[in-house]
Amino acid sequence: LPVGYARTGVGDADLHIGADLPLRRRRPGRRRGDDLIDSFNRVIDRAIELDARMLLHCGDLFDMPRPHIGALNAAGDALLRAAGGGIEVVVIPSNHERCAIPATLQMLI
Repeated sequence: LPVGYARTGVGDADLHIGADLPLRRRRPGRRRGDDLIDSFNRVIDRAIELDARMLLHCGDLFDMPRPHIGALNAAGDALLRAAGGGIEVVVIPSNHERCAIPATLQMLI
């Protein structure tokens, strides 16, 4: 890295991936599930653009303690992109994860 160049970190929180996806529709009207996944992908894109060293997610990555496969795949794909960009990912579990990250994602973070 050039002299004086400092890599940065990016933070996010409360993405609730898995909420209101087609498999879990809670109310009539427009579904927001894909918007939540798109938001996470935009965070990853920005972190890669900034050449961030770390992504800190401060709770509620998922909307439920046992996310369905669609939510796991969406988060996993985004986390793999972050890792491919050299970004260390730190996920702090919160009440929606019940203080545990699914084992299928632990190997990625």
